[in-house]
Amino acid sequence: MADTSPLRSDTPAAPVITNVEPGKQDGRQTVTVTVEHGQARSVTSTTDGVVTQVDLVAGQSVADGAPAFVADGSPVTVYVAEAPMYRDLTSGTSGDDVRDVQSFLQRLGYDVAPDGRLGPDTARAIRAFNRDRGRPQDEDVLRRDSVLWVAPASTVPQAVHLRVGDPVSDGSEVYLPVSTTRLVVSTDPVDAQRTLRVADVEVLLAAGRNVVDDPGAVSVVVGALGDEVSSTATVQLTEPEVVGLVPATAVVTDPHGVTCMWPSSTSAPTVLTDVTGIWGTVHVPVNLIGTEVLVNPRQVREDLSCGS
Repeated sequence: MADTSPLRSDTPAAPVITNVEPGKQDGRQTVTVTVEHGQARSVTSTTDGVVTQVDLVAGQSVADGAPAFVADGSPVTVYVAEAPMYRDLTSGTSGDDVRDVQSFLQRLGYDVAPDGRLGPDTARAIRAFNRDRGRPQDEDVLRRDSVLWVAPASTVPQAVHLRVGDPVSDGSEVYLPVSTTRLVVSTDPVDAQRTLRVADVEVLLAAGRNVVDDPGAVSVVVGALGDEVSSTATVQLTEPEVVGLVPATAVVTDPHGVTCMWPSSTSAPTVLTDVTGIWGTVHVPVNLIGTEVLVNPRQVREDLSCGS
């Protein structure tokens, strides 16, 4: 007869090993949606010259990268962003305005990462953008006067003030936008498109935004809310991202605040960052899927330090 039984409380625990399983994370959050009414600001030019072509039409929404007008033979392109360009951007510059422009170029399909630094990749994207928009002479400089800044709430012209043959200068009013209604969502922006569900309707929340101002989407939500100006809602990723899943018991946060797990009872720890979880599981990086993980480190390891 064996000296010990697995049913006895004094039987030493054995290591329990499993594999990191694939799963999906949709980032679901409960939020508040508020209907906000307001008058959008006028859209003004940063370009000097004589207008030879106008592409803006009252009542028709403008979009990123679309032609706005031509002055002195140089096309001006619509640039939709929360803040305007305040300087010409060229190699070596950095800042939030560079990051905004990188996001703009990325939305238009150029291969650039929004890191806030205007390096070789961004310079190449700017050069391609200038060539595609009929300004090859600007080379890898994105000039402030080559774009027409449009705030996200000002994308629908009510009245266009430019006419062919008119002079235009920095500060000239290009068009007056329609009064706007938008939805403000109590969530931090993320770099992925999300679905916003309010009452029994769903609309899209664009990547990098916590505001919905598409007139059709706003109309649908306002109709669902009736007389209410605010409501509880949910947001979640439209395309859930793949993550690794491990039991919550496998993850330890040591006294120094470092979080980790172990492949076995004798191995070095795998340090984890940005750990999230739900329903007894923890999300870990996708590159760990398929690797082994110790499920019960607290029972079989004396050292629970994450190596800090």
